[in-house]
Amino acid sequence: MASTTCTRFTDEYQLYEELGKGAFSVVKRCMKISMGHEYAAKIINTKKLSARGKKLIAEEKTLLLYNFG
Repeated sequence: MASTTCTRFTDEYQLYEELGKGAFSVVKRCMKISMGHEYAAKIINTKKLSARGKKLIAEEKTLLLYNFG
């Protein structure tokens, strides 16, 4: 079985300005420090989510990984 290492997002990415905002999340421009590539990061406040909201987030993650992963 492969092992995984958990790191803080900010250890690998530099966050910049806000690009958008929703009820439970904010999207910010970010850059992968080691590569210099720019991305958009969706930061979700999971403390405000219901169980159904958490399930929807898991489904969104699966969709994104399937399409772009």
